[in-house]
Amino acid sequence: MPMKTSLLLLVLAGCNDAEDTGLDVGLKRDDLGKITVGYDGFTDELTFDVPAKAVSGLIDCQDIGDQYTIQLYTLYRPDGSIAWTAEEPRAHPYRADIQMDISTVLIPESPDLDIQSGTWTAMFNTLAAYQNTLDCQATWRVDDVDRNVLDLDIYLVGLRGIDASNAADNAGIRAMLAETYRLWDVAFDAGTVTYHDIEDPDTWSVLDIGRGTTAYVELNDLLRMADAAPTRTVPVFLVKEIQDRYGDVIYGISGGVPGAATVMGTSRSGVVVTAGDVSSRPEFVGHVLAHEIGHFLGLFHTTDEKGKSWDPLSDTPECTLDYDVNGNGIMNSDECREFDAYYLMFWTGNDNTILSEDQTWVVERNPAVR
Repeated sequence: MPMKTSLLLLVLAGCNDAEDTGLDVGLKRDDLGKITVGYDGFTDELTFDVPAKAVSGLIDCQDIGDQYTIQLYTLYRPDGSIAWTAEEPRAHPYRADIQMDISTVLIPESPDLDIQSGTWTAMFNTLAAYQNTLDCQATWRVDDVDRNVLDLDIYLVGLRGIDASNAADNAGIRAMLAETYRLWDVAFDAGTVTYHDIEDPDTWSVLDIGRGTTAYVELNDLLRMADAAPTRTVPVFLVKEIQDRYGDVIYGISGGVPGAATVMGTSRSGVVVTAGDVSSRPEFVGHVLAHEIGHFLGLFHTTDEKGKSWDPLSDTPECTLDYDVNGNGIMNSDECREFDAYYLMFWTGNDNTILSEDQTWVVERNPAVR
């Protein structure tokens, strides 16, 4: 059965140093204050200063609410040049999809748009005519990019016979993690894995993505339970099953591209994976987890399901609708074999493992990686 993953895209004034906030010494966090959403749906301009030593940064603006959408509209570099604009989304080596509740902006998303120190300017569009305010902050990674380590905080959600007391010794969990870290060996080593139980796990064990105004509410509420400390980690929720609005199984979903790296307790703070069968096919679950971690750390699908959107990287192939042999409007693995079907971040598949140099470059710099 091919892997089916879901990418949440509707894709979903002061300055405090690490010593003052309890952050890892390789991070720095700036409070950017509030921005106002006007009746036209556009926000004030948000300015933020990139430190000279920063290798990456995550800007997050919250909380607009689960029922509302938000998208980065413009992003300008310190020299005044355009880094990205929603008016010409394919004109620059960046991508910013529509999200819900929180906007997460990762810099850089590509080696072709490297981070520059100085003052950047951003504006957002909520795609709705109502007035609101958003709280914004920036988290900068200021340590060196060398051989990296990725820590995981795993939340056990209603898996039969598996909880925080025994997960580290469970054969299925161990094999799952071995596969995940094997696939990402080019970018980072296995780090510390910490296990957590959640309150009332049976309530959340079958996660319903929902539809209409309730779409993603359960997902958002589950991800808000991520309270790991230290925050330089990827929160992973292993549930029995994720279901879409038709009752079909979704194997994995990330809170966003990018996720809210190092920011806990938000609707973007982690990934969720269907793991009810982790004991019987742990490598498959590990493959799904590796794919979702890629999304959380800033990687888009190399080619999306309908062949109309791709990642912003210059070294990953694109499979277009020109190769939709059966004409059904869906780019399957067979149709894209000569292009990107073997890439880990292709939208579906269970034997795709390739990571490009640019993909590795992006992930290595994410603030969640140490």
